[in-house]
Amino acid sequence: MNRLLANIQSQPYVLTAERLGFEPRHGFVLHQVLVYPTNSFAEPVARAARFVIKPRISALFRGRFEPSEILVEDAALFPPQWTRPPEVNLPDSRPIPSNGYAVIKFDGRQFTVASFTAELFSLRFNASGVIKVSDEPSDTTPAQRFAEYLADFSRSPRLVAEGFNLGSEVTAQNPPRVEVEFSFAPTGRQMNAHFSTSNLVVRGEQIDAVRADVEVRDNVLYVRDAHVSAGGGEADATVMFDWIQDIAELDVNSALPPHPLQALLFRPTREILEHVGVSDGEGLHINAHLGPADTDQLLDTLKGAFSFKQLIVRGVVLSSATGQLAGATNQTFVSDVRTKFGAQKERGTGHGDFVWHREERRIEGSIKLQTDPNDFIPFVGSNVAHIIQRFSFDKPLPHFIGTFQKDLTNDDPVIAGTLAATNFSYRGVPLAEMQTELQYSNHILELDAWRFTQTTGETRGALTMDLRADLATVNLESTMNPIPVSALVGPGLYSVVSTNRFDGPTHIIARGVVDMSEDETNTDLIVDAEGQKLGHGPWSVEEASFTIHALGPRYFATNIIGRAYDGDLCAEVTVEPLTAGPDKRYVSSIVISNAELSRITTNYAHRDKVPTGHVFLDLQLTGLVSEAIGPNTRGGGKLVVKNGTLFDLPILGGLSELLSKIIPGLGFASQTDMECTLTIADGAITTDDLRLSGDILSIKASGYVEFDGRLNIRAQVQLLRKGPIAALLRLITLPVTKLFEFQLTGTLEQPKWRPVNLPKELFLIFD
Repeated sequence: MNRLLANIQSQPYVLTAERLGFEPRHGFVLHQVLVYPTNSFAEPVARAARFVIKPRISALFRGRFEPSEILVEDAALFPPQWTRPPEVNLPDSRPIPSNGYAVIKFDGRQFTVASFTAELFSLRFNASGVIKVSDEPSDTTPAQRFAEYLADFSRSPRLVAEGFNLGSEVTAQNPPRVEVEFSFAPTGRQMNAHFSTSNLVVRGEQIDAVRADVEVRDNVLYVRDAHVSAGGGEADATVMFDWIQDIAELDVNSALPPHPLQALLFRPTREILEHVGVSDGEGLHINAHLGPADTDQLLDTLKGAFSFKQLIVRGVVLSSATGQLAGATNQTFVSDVRTKFGAQKERGTGHGDFVWHREERRIEGSIKLQTDPNDFIPFVGSNVAHIIQRFSFDKPLPHFIGTFQKDLTNDDPVIAGTLAATNFSYRGVPLAEMQTELQYSNHILELDAWRFTQTTGETRGALTMDLRADLATVNLESTMNPIPVSALVGPGLYSVVSTNRFDGPTHIIARGVVDMSEDETNTDLIVDAEGQKLGHGPWSVEEASFTIHALGPRYFATNIIGRAYDGDLCAEVTVEPLTAGPDKRYVSSIVISNAELSRITTNYAHRDKVPTGHVFLDLQLTGLVSEAIGPNTRGGGKLVVKNGTLFDLPILGGLSELLSKIIPGLGFASQTDMECTLTIADGAITTDDLRLSGDILSIKASGYVEFDGRLNIRAQVQLLRKGPIAALLRLITLPVTKLFEFQLTGTLEQPKWRPVNLPKELFLIFD
């Protein structure tokens, strides 16, 4: 049998059959027919379960074998895979017609396809027609011509491949029927088809109805009256496609909603829209004309326009938009795009021109926006979103004028332009105005000519953020209050600076690197500052200049020089993190010399008496930054007052009155000097060697003052200050010295003095 099949003119194919039989009513029957290329038996080109050849009886009597009718049952065609040039990304779907049945009748130089049915994807084809054979002899056999057709098909233009790819993703409960009538003759070819169906699912989207009339005439495909309805919208199209010349022309008028429209688009365009992230919308209108042009250059001829009333893109509501469409070599222009943002058109406006570079899969454009950047977080990478979320904008919304580029293979855009905003906040810091030249690329954000203002001043300079490494390089100069400036830089610096007061003008220059991560390991920032009316807690200085070096999580404040209470100030402070917990510990050394006592005791002086004197303080303190001076504060130092009127202090006024009652006139004795060593711990300042000295008497004291102002001090008064007479007088009065011991209690605002060793009978004198 196979020897018989081998004699058939079937090159470049080989025909095989499982067995050959004869049925009187039908004729010769070939079972399980397979057609293989002669160079490969890996996969057949075609197969059929039964191939029935009904011979013409009259020809048999003349010794000739002529078929009068052929029946094909359960046939399938396996065309070759698409040919893929390296620069072309063709779809993967492979059209395989199957479950084919045909009745072919022969009559001289023509044969009639009485009926042909086959399934392709979800479609059921019903075809009939006439094929006329040329009377002229041909150099090629039908099998050779069939091989040429398949080879041409494997090299089909991308438009054909994309069309089959779309068909492969259509499903329906009842397979749609395509009615086809054809006529093929040596002088011309013609085929007409009508397609009409409903309730299709294309790529997961419901399509309510589809209809189309198709005509093929002399290798040119015409699609007329193509109509689609889905989701309450409709679309119409006409198509011309010459597959010999590879030329096409297309007109589309669509009002389909976004998802059904995307489902019907070819893969490259659909991938773009899917990347944009359209999730819902209504009122979308697209009018487009393409061609006539080579199919590979069809998009180069695009002309059209679009508009919509409401579209949701990655959760962002675009309330309306209009724009123009145009094509060029490897480019698609979307120009004069005007849009409004927000469900109620209240979130801003935009205007832009865009270019889509098709081969590079890259979009770029120029834009003018007046909107809140927080609304567009879904469009940017997580690093950019982290920065944007630190901003809070109120009306008027910020303006941005610039350019951008976006590669579909990269989540981060390239942005450059000018950003201006008023009445907004950053990290909770209210700002009046900001303007900057902004550039962003490859996780690097650069702010040049950056200027932002508060009522207290302004900050200028440059800032570069490496958002991938969480590092910021700053070069800033500011006259703003340092507390909000430190909050803008980062929480670590803010925790150190915010415990202080800046009541006067300041000038700051900051240069270096700030680690924006929680551990601050890579911070290396130097801040040079000078200002007036600086304070910490109840203490303040008239002016000071200093340098802060932030190195990792540690801060070193050095060269602190200034004026405090009309005296000279010199200090150093180190701040370092604790081993456990988020707090930080400071270690400080403070020296104040020749300060005015009257300035220090302003809050505790009599209205009619102003204590005088020159104060010298050498103090070392350590404590927690969060509580400044508190229960965890430790330290000590030395306090000296020279040439003062110490009894003019309210805290000593009560002692003066007691001394006047014991020895009239003694209370008016002048105390000019004081000296003591201080120890600070457990929420109190303690001294064991406080000494007040005057020309007539001196006072020794010990005790403590708690941080809340409560007092507990014991004092002893001694006559005269120094010299042999003073020593002799103290020896003579030694038996009554205990009468001059006093206890100081109460608070700094309301001190209470009481004698310690007076007899109870005399105690009432002092009440």
